Amino acid sequence: MTGSADLLQVKGIGDSLAGRAETIELLPLSQGELARRTAPEDFIAWVTAGAHANGLTSLAPDTVVHGGYPEAVTRSPARAARWFAGYVDRLADHDARDLQRGGYADHIRALLQLIGAGGETELVKSKLARTIGVSENSLDSYLRLATTMRLVSVLLPWTRSPRGRIARRPKVSLNDTGLAAHLAGFTSAHATTVGGREYFGALTEQFVALELRKQSAWSQEPFQLFHYRDLDGLASIFHRGGSGRGDGLRITVWV
Repeated sequence: MTGSADLLQVKGIGDSLAGRAETIELLPLSQGELARRTAPEDFIAWVTAGAHANGLTSLAPDTVVHGGYPEAVTRSPARAARWFAGYVDRLADHDARDLQRGGYADHIRALLQLIGAGGETELVKSKLARTIGVSENSLDSYLRLATTMRLVSVLLPWTRSPRGRIARRPKVSLNDTGLAAHLAGFTSAHATTVGGREYFGALTEQFVALELRKQSAWSQEPFQLFHYRDLDGLASIFHRGGSGRGDGLRITVWV
């Protein structure tokens, strides 16, 4: 059990444990886990089996804003906010410094706030670096650190060629919509306001991508997640098997 760190990316680890270890990444709880459902949710297998959407309910803003951290979802909004604040402070002041052997806690906080404020957004390193006030090389170090700490989730672009996924921009988000909403100062009440609807849309896209990512750990239908841009907007997309062909199911998030 390595807490918030990836064992293979921690400095000083000399053995890969190849053939002697299996990695299980514990993400914030899925909606099925929070509801204690006896049968795990498996949206992709459900859709590809030809199931219909009859009986599905709409997604409540509270569900998106609360996220999946078990400590936060059981608390009142005020106590959840204090928990998130303490969580970020300890990650930036202790864990990040320990893993980075130094670094600036304020830069980590600023990076998490900027990514959280974007929901699920394309990664533009030059813009992030300018806003934080660091070089792009330093930003790369902080992004790697946040990824090592399992705070940032990366969604690669979908193309027919694997080479194109390297050339095009990935999307990044925090690993939980509750954490993102807290850092953005966003509440459920803001979801219905004129100024809040755009961010709630980005947060909902992030929520869907994260829930699908969690389900990929146990789904009966293996799949990968990518993002896709078209003339009508942005959509999350997955394709089965990893062949790179266009034989997948496209999931568009409309809010």
